[in-house]
Amino acid sequence: MENKILVVDDEEAIRELLERAFTKAGYTVCCAGSGEGALQVLKQEDIQVMFLDLKLPELNGVELCSQIRKDKPNSKQKGGPLGESHLVKPWKLLNGVF
Repeated sequence: MENKILVVDDEEAIRELLERAFTKAGYTVCCAGSGEGALQVLKQEDIQVMFLDLKLPELNGVELCSQIRKDKPNSKQKGGPLGESHLVKPWKLLNGVF
């Protein structure tokens, strides 16, 4: 199984920064600029980890997590009340990792 990460953020610079860092760390990275785009990627790719912005336009991060639960009820979600763990922006990359 390939280690795939999905980065979902409406800011292109954030997507590019995370894509470079995770690729450098050896992961395959898929990106989406919206919640709807993330749902399309999830239909086509086997994603192990997702980093998403909660403040997305249209379908926000919380709504996206809820939709993923409906679409993939057997997916494992860990962390807070919606199953997510989170980092608060801004964050600092050290040697390509958080």
